[in-house]
Amino acid sequence: MSIIFSLDIPFDDKSAKLINSIKPFISVLKINHLHLSQELVSQIGKKLPFLPIFLDVKLYDIPNTTKLAIQNYEKNIPNLKYITIHGNVDKDIIETALSSTKNINIISVIQLTSTNISHNKFLAIAKYNYDLGIRNFIVPAPMIQTMKKNFASITIFTPGIRDSNYLTSDDQKTVGTPALAKKYGANFIIVGRPIYKANDPILATKKIYQDFHES
Repeated sequence: MSIIFSLDIPFDDKSAKLINSIKPFISVLKINHLHLSQELVSQIGKKLPFLPIFLDVKLYDIPNTTKLAIQNYEKNIPNLKYITIHGNVDKDIIETALSSTKNINIISVIQLTSTNISHNKFLAIAKYNYDLGIRNFIVPAPMIQTMKKNFASITIFTPGIRDSNYLTSDDQKTVGTPALAKKYGANFIIVGRPIYKANDPILATKKIYQDFHES
């Protein structure tokens, strides 16, 4: 499975029930600053349903703090598998992040889905990250093919996924469908609102799963 559920709502009994109901169709659970501000980090790993965790904190700090943060997150969230870092940070911060862990995948975030940057600028930052050893990237749908063409052996995580049941882009400017992301070469799609805002989240997740895997 290659569907990452983005839990952009508080973690409580209702969202825990939602996560458990869609588990057959998702492979990773993405959490963020909302949840870190809601719970002690040491409690997150205990309370969340047991799924691989994608921690979207977009680290941007001095090397020593970056190193300690990654190592502490890894220690306190046993099923942590992915953590994000800003792609526009200094060279030594990226190198420190990569050397801080052997088990956590460091993912570069070059562009927020609520912003627009030129393809050339995106590609330049991606090359800077790639040359330093980054192989995991958050990539909006319009940039997937360009990234695949220019960089070998990368893993692409595509956010801003929309389908026929949820067409509004909200605050996200770079969106795409599950089928389009798959066609262009995304390895994972990150889906939040089309699932947790759906009248029937299980049916919505199943449809997104099918659209991605059967396209």
